[in-house]
Amino acid sequence: IDLDHLFVSAGLRDQVRSLTLEQGVVDRELSDHAALVLGMELSAALVARSWDADAFVAEIGARHGSGAARVVQALVDWAGQKEDAIRRTGVRDRELTDFELPAAIDPSMWLRIRFFDRTRAPQWLVGIHADTGELSVSFQYMHHPPFDTEAGREPLRAMLNEIPGVDIPAERLKGKPRIPLAVLDDASDVAKLIAVLDRIVDETRPASEI
Repeated sequence: IDLDHLFVSAGLRDQVRSLTLEQGVVDRELSDHAALVLGMELSAALVARSWDADAFVAEIGARHGSGAARVVQALVDWAGQKEDAIRRTGVRDRELTDFELPAAIDPSMWLRIRFFDRTRAPQWLVGIHADTGELSVSFQYMHHPPFDTEAGREPLRAMLNEIPGVDIPAERLKGKPRIPLAVLDDASDVAKLIAVLDRIVDETRPASEI
């Protein structure tokens, strides 16, 4: 009967080389319990890991400083507060706090409007990237009116360009322009970014609702 088990994470599983029973202590009558010995060949290579919002904020802080972490935390807080606010108005078919955070060595966190009707694509908002310390604006993946055209996204570009240090050219309205988190360190600049996100959430209307 198997009574004892050893568990390893998915990242270590491929580095297991042997599992043996150490019988010596039993043979010497020092104990009636034999030890399981796990042999591993550890690699120094980094492996992808799972992330949640708290771990991601901490990683941003470790890589890019406390100011960058404060920006990301402000966006996480905004998502929760905005979701609560739209719930109070009776809108219950969408959520903001279901962050897209794939397992990765260099994680990215994506903010989006996710609809309870899963046949509708999300309305993507922004992505935050730990490798570069930048925020990307998801113009290219805004699928729902009035932001599904370049003309509809132009007011968002104008609002973002009011942030000192941000200059998104018009040709980037069909791309994913990036903004360094460092230029958002001032609370007033974060507020301007959040005003853009508020507008997207407040004005987005899936095609079937129009």
